Formats: sequence, structure tokens, C-alpha cells
Amino acid sequence: MNEITSETRAPAPVPEVKKWQVDPGDPAGKIQCKRFNDAWRSLTSEHNHFIEKVGVIGGVEHESAYYSPFEVENRLEVTAACAGVGEAYGWTVSRKNVGNVVASIESELPALAASRPVHDKRRTPEADDLRKAEAAKATAEHEEAGKKQQAGFLAAFSNGPDKVTIQPGYMAVVAELNYDDSDGMTDYYAPHRGIGPEFLLAVVLEGREDESKLRQAVARYRFFDGIPFDWKTEKYSMGHGNYLEATGGWEELTPELAGSDRYYYCGGQVKSAGWEITYCKTYSKPVEMYAFKGWPGIMAAAPVSSESNDSQAGTVATVSENKAKGGIELRFPEKPAAAVLDNLKAHGWRWSRFSSCWYKTASDEARAFAQRLAGINGQGQSEKPASEPAASSAGGSGESTDPAGAYVQAQEEAYCDNQAAMCGA
Repeated sequence: MNEITSETRAPAPVPEVKKWQVDPGDPAGKIQCKRFNDAWRSLTSEHNHFIEKVGVIGGVEHESAYYSPFEVENRLEVTAACAGVGEAYGWTVSRKNVGNVVASIESELPALAASRPVHDKRRTPEADDLRKAEAAKATAEHEEAGKKQQAGFLAAFSNGPDKVTIQPGYMAVVAELNYDDSDGMTDYYAPHRGIGPEFLLAVVLEGREDESKLRQAVARYRFFDGIPFDWKTEKYSMGHGNYLEATGGWEELTPELAGSDRYYYCGGQVKSAGWEITYCKTYSKPVEMYAFKGWPGIMAAAPVSSESNDSQAGTVATVSENKAKGGIELRFPEKPAAAVLDNLKAHGWRWSRFSSCWYKTASDEARAFAQRLAGINGQGQSEKPASEPAASSAGGSGESTDPAGAYVQAQEEAYCDNQAAMCGA
């Protein structure tokens, strides 16, 4: 007689799971059928449940239960439980036995949950130390690449290593290289991805974000000669604001400036970028920025009039004192530029529609401001307009050759006085 050993023994038969039927003589109701279906689904879904362990062995460990519709274990004990419940009730559900069927199914669930397969993804302490070392190395390499990229941008476009401080009450006109990072295949929209730092072009009084001040700031730099810019207004939710966008003159980026990666999903290195000119507000805190190369001074020229003649060449505005009302009045030959109006409002001047003038309560400070704005010296004489722009350093101020030269100088002096007052000078 041949002995049956463990090697020759046939595998245990897999229990057969049949399809449940409703008893036609005593059919279960809709609510009863729903209770049964929910319980049966909980039983059969145990094929898709598993336990996953992560963390470090002997250190911080985590254990979680997962359900995956794509990972089917085909657990024999789940099949046996399903077959046992079905055979006990003849694979038939009726109004009379549905409660017992649901109770039998629920009694099988605790044991099946306790025997779920375990996916052990824990790391050994040695493997964890190696992983941390590799992460630290990658972080250091990324930071070093970022420093090289920053140094490359500063060497190519900055006026030097020192930053310029913009005080509250003023806005910075800045230039930044941007590229279109959008990807239509993944529905990713990012047409204004900045690369490199923002560079300061000019400082203007806080006020309207109009096109003229941006173009005046750009005109101060020969670097932008020949680069066409389009005015864009996107003052709405998720918009980019008011800005000038270059439509030509793209900067070809070296690998050092482009960096080692690109942000959108398709990847790929950035090879070129275009300039965008926009405003940057200071709000309540001073802001420091690197000045653009060839930085000519603090304020951008803001002409009061588009045309000038001999009668207006020495005087930008007319100053008079209204002794009856105790005020000082300023009258312009025509409507000033927006920057002039912003400057007047920032210093507390108000517009009189009745008298067609700007006025303020008389004081030495108001009188000095009005004389500087009108181009009048301390003896009440008009100052001769400069014929050549004054040379300026990174922290200095330059005068304009147009009738607004006195205004530009007044802006710069007011800015410097403001900074000195904040520093306690």
C-alpha cells in the first residue's frame, strides 16, 4: 500500500462560491436586499484589503490598513467564509432568513480582518541612515546650484552686490525674466514663470499703476533699447496685474542661468526667457532689491507736460500764497502727469475745483515743497533748467533735461529726507 506524503497529497479543493438567489415564494424587500448586499460586499472586499507597515525597524513605525481595487489577494479564507455562509442558507435569500444571513456574514468579518496580509515596507536602521545621507547630499547640491544660478544672474544683470532699500509709501519698478511654463497636455497654465531675481529699475511714489511710469523707467536704460514691450492689464482674480511684456529681445540662457530643472510636468531645461516690467509695493515694511545694471538713481523722470516752450522752460508750476485763507496754492499750465498728482496727494495737497489749483495750509514745509516742485530757489527766482543730466551713482540722484527736472529733484530730495528721518538722522 502506497503511503500518501505531504509531497504527493493533493491540494485542498477551493470552495465554490455561487450566485445568490431571491426566494420567489418569500422575496426579501428592497431595504432587506440592500442590507444583504452591503454585508456581502464587505465580506468579498476582504480580498482587496491588506496591512502596510512603514518606517524604521526598531524606530518610528507606522501601520495602516488599505483597500485597493487593483490588488486582489484571492485569499482562501475569504473564499471559504463566503462559501460557508452560502451553503448554510442554500444560496437563497428570503424575507424570513435575510436577518440571519446578514448576521452570519458580519460574524466572519473580525477574523478575516485580523488575518489580512501584511506588506512590510520598513527600512533597516542602516538603510535609513543611507537614505538620509543621500537626501542631505541632494539638498546640498540643489542649494549649491541655486547659489551659482543667483550669482550668475547678479553678474549678468545687477549693478553690484549692494541692495537698494525702498521705504513704505513708494513703489518699485522691477524687471524679471519670465518664460511660459504652461503645458496643454496636462491642462497646466503658468505663462509667467519667473526665473532669477527681480531687479530694481526705479522708485516711484505709491499710487496708480499706469503704463507711463513703467515706460519711463525702461527708457532710463540703454540695455532695453530695441526691445519692444506691450502693455498688459490683468487686474482681476488670478490675473497678473499691470505690466509690460517683452515681445522680442529674448535672453538666451546659459545652463548655469537656466538651472538644472523645469517646474511643469513635461520637464525640459529652460533655454530662453523674456523681460517683464511690473510694480512691486512696499506696504508697511521696507523692501530691499538688487538694482539693475547701469542704475541711474532713485526716481524715474515724470514729465509734467508733453510739450514745453520758452515761457514754461524755467517754471513747472506757479506758487502763490492765499493770506486770506492761510494757504499756499499751486497752479500748473496744464494737467500734470499722474506721478506729479500722486506726489501732491502724498504730501497732503488737495485740489480746489473752484479755484482750479492745488492748495495746502501754509507752513515752511509746504512752502519749501511747492518751491522745489515749481523750480524756484530760496530767493524766489526761477532756477535755470539743467542742460545736461547730472552724473549719478548707485545711491545718487540725476536731474532731467526737460521741465520736470525740478520735479525729479524734488522727488529724490523728499525720498532721501524720508529715509534719513526713518533712520533717526
